Amino acid sequence: MSDPKDPPYRYFWDGDFDSFVANDTDRVEEALVAYAHMFGRPFFNIEEQGPYVSDDELKRWVDWCLYYGKPRDEYPLANKD
Repeated sequence: MSDPKDPPYRYFWDGDFDSFVANDTDRVEEALVAYAHMFGRPFFNIEEQGPYVSDDELKRWVDWCLYYGKPRDEYPLANKD
């Protein structure tokens, strides 16, 4: 169960998730910083390998976490091979 410090972005966004992702004014680096602030830990774990995804896929993943207020492991495609 997630315990974010900040409320999910969906409470502040006037639109659905797809419109949130389409508004790519933030770079992936900024989204990763926002994730660390929201969850009190970084998106990447230095002791683990991966995830091996493109920058666009990573941005969508992090945006999903921020929008729904859920940690990276709850992303629907997190354990996809």
